Amino acid sequence: MRINGSLLKAMDEVKHSLAVLVIDEFARGEFSDDLYNRYNTYSSNDICSAQQKVLMLAELYNCPIFLIQMDRDLPVGSYYYNHMSELGSYPMATSKSLRALLSNQTRVINKHTSNAFVDTNLRILLAQTNQCEGVENLVVLGWHSNMCVPATIGINDRLEGNDSTVYGATNYNLGVLTCQQVLSGSDVFWADSSDFIKFYSYL
Repeated sequence: MRINGSLLKAMDEVKHSLAVLVIDEFARGEFSDDLYNRYNTYSSNDICSAQQKVLMLAELYNCPIFLIQMDRDLPVGSYYYNHMSELGSYPMATSKSLRALLSNQTRVINKHTSNAFVDTNLRILLAQTNQCEGVENLVVLGWHSNMCVPATIGINDRLEGNDSTVYGATNYNLGVLTCQQVLSGSDVFWADSSDFIKFYSYL
């Protein structure tokens, strides 16, 4: 649901049950300005700055942070390999400006498809964090707002194959917190799709 309020303030309210997912956030140099800005409501620099603020707050609260990225060993010729190659961005790497803020405790999840829960141990790791009490809320940021982000959140009505059947965060009763400023892409068709989603109006 859409909420008129601040994402950062909401993070403070649930900081003891919070984790952050950075989904496929590319190094900026891999995109031409035309390609990157074509998808976004905010500029590349504005998005990166907003994401940095989220990560800095998460580090302050000692929240677990997960970097989600496509596996470097995707089969040549597979759909996702071809898709990444067309964008000129294979293999993916989280931008240096974000990585520089993170501790060496940050976990990297290598996925093979849009949904970060498919054939990964992400769900298990989330359940084991925060003094074994488990994570209840996820702050989601990254690329891209109409595919990998909703697939991982659990909104799969536009997806095909395995991504349309495997559960995402909301199916596991995990709350999702995000806002447009931390997402690459302006298509957020899923913002009102579930009571587990809280889509804030500003950072």
